[in-house]
Amino acid sequence: MNLMNFTIFAVITTALPIFSQLDSAKNIKNDNNAQSQTLLPETVVADLPISDSLVIPSLDFKSADIRDVLRAIATKYNLNVWLAPEVRGEIPVHLTNIKVKDALKFVIERYGYTYKYRNNVIEVSKPPLVKVEVVKPPIQMTVENNKLSFDFKDAEIDSIVRKYSSLTNINIVLDKAVKGVLSGRLNGVEIRQGLRILFESNGYEVKESNDIFYISTMKLADSESGTSTMGGAQSGGRFSVRVSEGKVSFQINNGDLRQIINEIANQSGVSIFIYGDIKGRISARADSLAIESALQYLLRNTPYTFWKNGSIYFIGDQSAQQVPNSELIELKYIKAEEVLEILPKTILDKAAIKVIKGQNGIMVIGPYEIIVSAREYLALVDRPISQILIEALVVDFSLEKMNEIGFKLFMKNPKDTSSFTETFFPAVKAQGSGTGLNKYVGKVTDFFNIKQIVKLPSDFRAQIGLLENAGVANVQSTPQVATLNGNTAVIKIVNKQYILLTSEIQTDAATSVQQKTTERLESFETTVSLSITPWVTSNREVTVQVKPIFQIPGISPDPRKIPPPVNSREIESTVRLSNGETYILGGIITTSMADSRESVPFLGRIPVLGYLFSYTTKKSVKNKMMIFLTPHIYYGSEGAVDEEEIIRNIDK
Repeated sequence: MNLMNFTIFAVITTALPIFSQLDSAKNIKNDNNAQSQTLLPETVVADLPISDSLVIPSLDFKSADIRDVLRAIATKYNLNVWLAPEVRGEIPVHLTNIKVKDALKFVIERYGYTYKYRNNVIEVSKPPLVKVEVVKPPIQMTVENNKLSFDFKDAEIDSIVRKYSSLTNINIVLDKAVKGVLSGRLNGVEIRQGLRILFESNGYEVKESNDIFYISTMKLADSESGTSTMGGAQSGGRFSVRVSEGKVSFQINNGDLRQIINEIANQSGVSIFIYGDIKGRISARADSLAIESALQYLLRNTPYTFWKNGSIYFIGDQSAQQVPNSELIELKYIKAEEVLEILPKTILDKAAIKVIKGQNGIMVIGPYEIIVSAREYLALVDRPISQILIEALVVDFSLEKMNEIGFKLFMKNPKDTSSFTETFFPAVKAQGSGTGLNKYVGKVTDFFNIKQIVKLPSDFRAQIGLLENAGVANVQSTPQVATLNGNTAVIKIVNKQYILLTSEIQTDAATSVQQKTTERLESFETTVSLSITPWVTSNREVTVQVKPIFQIPGISPDPRKIPPPVNSREIESTVRLSNGETYILGGIITTSMADSRESVPFLGRIPVLGYLFSYTTKKSVKNKMMIFLTPHIYYGSEGAVDEEEIIRNIDK
């Protein structure tokens, strides 16, 4: 009979409405999920004081409420059971031949509940929740040599800022809306730049004022009200503006033009007057622009313009600017008088320009945008002008001495692959005449194995000096002249000579004819003139236009009565040289009469007695002139003399 009653009760409980059971099942799932994420149950291990002789032959429920199952068991075996309100849920169970206390413990603990036994009552409830503390790894951040490195994941923003501030001693203020976690990894970035990269890449706005960083969420423009809000993206667009040390950086996505200008004014502290209502939206991104350039780009292709008076900016409609502005633009490298020739016609037509010669500048009077255009254009063309130092070496080589000595000058040129195999002078010795001399004597440049454009060796001047001692070379002049790029430099060498001329005059006297001889000094000039115009290319090569003029004296048919003729020869050429290369001009041969002393070898060198073993004759002397031109390019003071460096070299 008891078994029949139990079966009937089980059937009745399975027919209970399922609506409450479905809600109970959801609660059990949600509670179990919450517990598995953050909390752990507190289990009770005490045994239930129920006799082991009480055994359930069969217990079979399908989709029954756990409350009904526990009440059925308690009713069947006369047990006092209290169920907490949160004990709910749908359970299936099938047990056979199990002790009552084991069945209760299984059902209660299997579905995440616990029990207590006190005052002869079994209390069933949820277990107390125990908080589990999750230990996050420490923030890895270092600063070395003003460089920031960090590596962290899901770190709290507050902890990141505190760590950064303690390492860098930089003050940071967080907006109350800045919350959450950040992840990132950087290595060896400048400390201030690293802070900006971390927060701006995560959608925050970073501003710096008076060495304090302010971090806030990016401002959003409300398209209807025209106000700035903070938070998630809206249809009105968003923008970020940062002004640091007078430079403006911004990132704008469909931002309101008026709000952006106001933000620039607030952060920079400049005074801005806005006339009328500035409307319009813009999307742009820029870094480190001057305030003036930022306003110019923001208002370009809009109905608005801006102008400046002193330190105050004015913004309004194109027709709002009535009073012309004026500004003195000082020039650094070009002459103020030349500006009118290089300024575009669009600027000259809309502005009045006055040359201020004393300050090497121009006064521009007109609309502010024209003044800005003139300033920007002049900034492009007012660049350092290259200065070229021209070194010249004018040398007369005696062809007669070459015939007597017969040698070749060895010049080592790393760019010249010619073969110098004959004779080395003055490094080793001078060698007598031979086949090589007969081959090259007609052309001095070939005789010295010198090409027309060469890179002279470092000891070239020393070699010329030794040739002078041997009587082979005669250095006429070593001028140096500097000129600006594109300007002509002139080197002029004048040699004024005097000769004694005699003349005979016959006079008739009363009784006889008398002949009278007179002497006078006559002067004549020989001139070597070099006109050099250099142009420097972008790859530091020099295009040189050279125009030498030679006025060389010839041989007089009667040296005592007729002055020598002066022959004029002129050459014009254009060559391209690298910086420091030498251009050699030659081919001017002069012939003159000179006293030549011949002597008996060795005996003619004996003091006083040597004159007895020598004699003097007049002979024709042929000289060949060669001119060495070497340009050097300078842009600033790199060609100036460093006195300290000279003193250090002397001390060594």
